[in-house]
Amino acid sequence: MSLIRDLHDDLFEELSTISFAIDSQIGDEQLENRVRSELRTIQSQITSLLELLREEVTGVADVKAPIFSISIRELISLIQNQVKALPTNQHLSSLRTSLENILNFPASILEEKQRRSAKSYDLTKRELEVLRLLPSAATFKTMATSLFLTEATVKTHCASLYRKLEVNNRTGAIAVALEVGLLKRQ
Repeated sequence: MSLIRDLHDDLFEELSTISFAIDSQIGDEQLENRVRSELRTIQSQITSLLELLREEVTGVADVKAPIFSISIRELISLIQNQVKALPTNQHLSSLRTSLENILNFPASILEEKQRRSAKSYDLTKRELEVLRLLPSAATFKTMATSLFLTEATVKTHCASLYRKLEVNNRTGAIAVALEVGLLKRQ
C-alpha cells in the first residue's frame, strides 16, 4: 500500500472520530442554536472531506503530484477558518483543539507557493533515520531497537523532527517529508 493512501486513511480515521464528537456536541442542549448551526456546517464539510479522502488518491506513478488534491486542500482550509470562527467556550475547547490539531497541516502542504526544499529543514542524520521509519508505523520501542538507540532518544528525535517540519504528529511529518522529497513515494 502506498504512503499516500496511508496518509489519506490516517486523516480519514482521525476525522471520522472527530465527526462523532461533533455529533454529540450538536446534541448538547447548553449550546446556542447559532453554535449548533455552525457545528452542523463544519460536520457537513467534514463529511465532504471524508468522501474526497475515500475517493481521491493521487497516482503513485506521478512523483510530482501533490499528496492532497486542490479540492482537499481547499476544504481543509475552509474547515480551519470555520473552526477559528467558533466561539470560545468551555464546551467546545476540546473539540476545537482536536480539529485544529488534525487539520493543522503546515503551509508547505497546503500552500504550494511556500514550499521549501528538503535541505532547508536541516535534519540531522539520526533524525533522517527516524523519519524513514515513521511510515512503517513502528512503535518508538521498535524504532529504538532497529537504530540501536533508547526509546527516549527516538522520542527526542521525533519531537525535533515534528518541530523542524512544523507538524504535530507522525502523519503530518510523513506528509511533509513526501511533499519535499525527504521520503520517497512507494
